[in-house]
Amino acid sequence: MFAFAGLWEVNRDEKGRDFKTFSIVTTAAEPPVAAIHARMPVILSAGQESAWLSRDLALPGLWDLMEHPDARALRAYEVSRAVNNARNDSPELILPVGERASEEVLV
Repeated sequence: MFAFAGLWEVNRDEKGRDFKTFSIVTTAAEPPVAAIHARMPVILSAGQESAWLSRDLALPGLWDLMEHPDARALRAYEVSRAVNNARNDSPELILPVGERASEEVLV
């Protein structure tokens, strides 16, 4: 398991209502992600999560947390195009193509 580095804040609209915004911090892609896209989320290990969330960490410490993960821990494989439809919500979506129990359950 891992977490993505992200930033969030609470803003106020013109009517005085609060709303939250969130973004995922990205970096240059590591293999095998680079074969798919030029960027990837900054991945934090379990040991880095609390440091990222700390209000006491200075900027140089945040930069240290954004070093690339060990690329050997990443893997990529083809999944069904059903992941492109937000109506699909099934654990089967993350299975490699050909290992799915039934394509019919996916729209």
